[in-house]
Amino acid sequence: MVIKKNNYPKFDIQHKQHEGFKDELKQLRNNYEAKGESVLLALNIQGKMNNWWRNHIITLDKDLGEFLLRKS
Repeated sequence: MVIKKNNYPKFDIQHKQHEGFKDELKQLRNNYEAKGESVLLALNIQGKMNNWWRNHIITLDKDLGEFLLRKS
């Protein structure tokens, strides 16, 4: 794993957020399997993806990229 191998100082935060995101995706899938398609489910998925983009990718993943560039 690149971030572990390079001793990324925020590895624990990164890992915890990814695990939480996977749990959210499992919940969405379970909801879909239990209730089927719906506008509410689509809006819920859209909201979770927007939150992931704003709160993880734009901040933590960007920080990781900058960290790796400084290491090279």
